[in-house]
Amino acid sequence: SSRYPEPTNSSPAQPSDTSRYPEPTNSSPAQPSASTQFPSQQCGQTPIKPNLSVALKTSNAVVGGQPVIPNSWPWTVAICYMDWFGNCEYQGAGAIISDRYILTTATAVSSSDSNKPKQWRVQTGVNDQKNKGEPNEQVVTVLEISKHFLFDGFYNDIALIHLEKPLRFDQFTQPVCLPYNDTGIIAPGQSQWYTGWGYTSGSQKPASNLQQASLTINENLECDYVFNGQSLQGGRICVGTPETNNC
Repeated sequence: SSRYPEPTNSSPAQPSDTSRYPEPTNSSPAQPSASTQFPSQQCGQTPIKPNLSVALKTSNAVVGGQPVIPNSWPWTVAICYMDWFGNCEYQGAGAIISDRYILTTATAVSSSDSNKPKQWRVQTGVNDQKNKGEPNEQVVTVLEISKHFLFDGFYNDIALIHLEKPLRFDQFTQPVCLPYNDTGIIAPGQSQWYTGWGYTSGSQKPASNLQQASLTINENLECDYVFNGQSLQGGRICVGTPETNNC
């Protein structure tokens, strides 16, 4: 379970359970070798190009989502919690914003004990989050989890994960770009890309493979009506339709 519009041609590519991303720029490098290292100050690089020609649909949930080209959204990570049996149970998605920090939702890190950060793991370079040990995967232990201090289960649903050691940037693991502010960037009528693991329809089981979808930003009043007048307030946006949405 992060929201960003499509970048202009003059800006680098950018990415909401939480991973939401815009289209990458046409200037992104194409298919370097696995040993290629990328400078940490670069962001929005997509060495493996995503398929941006899918229908305007979107799943923790990216309902209406479609499978991605593996590793084509290299900033999307799976966040999991180690149980007593040594299994790392998936909790939610996040986005790489630097080699030591992951942006995610407070909801994703509230379903298990966030006061025990060493029990948490972040998996990068992952397509099938149920397939442990994918060849391009990096698994890093969490050092600290910081949820928004005003998170109440609905509002201020955002958190930062501080990693125990830095990630290695390669063609499968890359940071997303974040704008300095969202003025004129997030506005009704603009479209954005979402990625995540979750339900592809309201009745099916969650997908194990990463899903993607394109959605249009709506006026918040449209979602206020759907949620029986419950205001989204600041810090939240209204996207999609009853058929295509991200939880």
